Amino acid sequence: MMELSPTLRLLADRLAPAPDLDPLHRLLAPRAPLALRLGGRDVTLSVAAGADTGGTAFRIGGSVLHLPGPLIEWLLQPLKLEAVPEDPAHQAMLLELAVLDLLPALEDSLGPLRLEPVNAPPPTLTLVLGTVGKTFTAGLTPDAELADHLDALSPPHGPDLTALPVGMAIRLGRQVLTRDEAASLRPGDIVMLEPGPPLAVAEGEFGAALDLEPQGAILRSELLPLPLREAGEGMIDVTAELARTTLTFGALAALKPGDILPVAAFGAADLRLGGTLAGRGERVTLGTGTGLRILYLSGTS
Repeated sequence: MMELSPTLRLLADRLAPAPDLDPLHRLLAPRAPLALRLGGRDVTLSVAAGADTGGTAFRIGGSVLHLPGPLIEWLLQPLKLEAVPEDPAHQAMLLELAVLDLLPALEDSLGPLRLEPVNAPPPTLTLVLGTVGKTFTAGLTPDAELADHLDALSPPHGPDLTALPVGMAIRLGRQVLTRDEAASLRPGDIVMLEPGPPLAVAEGEFGAALDLEPQGAILRSELLPLPLREAGEGMIDVTAELARTTLTFGALAALKPGDILPVAAFGAADLRLGGTLAGRGERVTLGTGTGLRILYLSGTS
């Protein structure tokens, strides 16, 4: 699974938001089995669709477990009983003793838990318990608290992000003008850009500083969230962009400072007013500042 920085995680959430599923459905999402100690033995637990309807039903907190006879016998083995009692209430008491190494971990989040025999409708899920040389299934109807707890212990795998397209722009700079100032622009005018390095901008919200060298656009920093800025009433955001392209999320995640972006970032720049392409210009340097000399504007000859 791809390890992501906090910024890349934010970008991933923007590109592929997590579905708003109830806890029961989240438990069915692909995930690693949960590794536990149960009665002094190493086991794995996982949840599957469908329901094993056999066995005795026990309430534990707000959830219900349906345990088949062979699983009850196996759970009670550490107690070295001569025989498993048939009375469900007696079984419940012994099962609590047999899984004392598991209950405290659950009780830390869910509060005191007791097993109680109960008449219950068929379970909604199947609980799969694996141990050395054996696999058992049981029925499970979890309440929201238990589902959330299990979900937190073994989070679901996220979607495969590597092929997701990410819109990228090479931004020479930006400025904020009044709308009257923007309307008065003509070819030959120079718009001075705010101080700062050129940026590689992902999806308009995340940026990394660049060096524009003859060999290409070289990353100077990692991708970080850009400050949220509103142009304000009567104002318009002006940006100068040298190029736009699309990278896969996997390609973007693999980039690091010092790498060259796979995009041509030379020549004239697009002039965008409020995000809309409005003309073209060339980069100029005035003193220590950078500006864009307008070559032409849309709708002008």
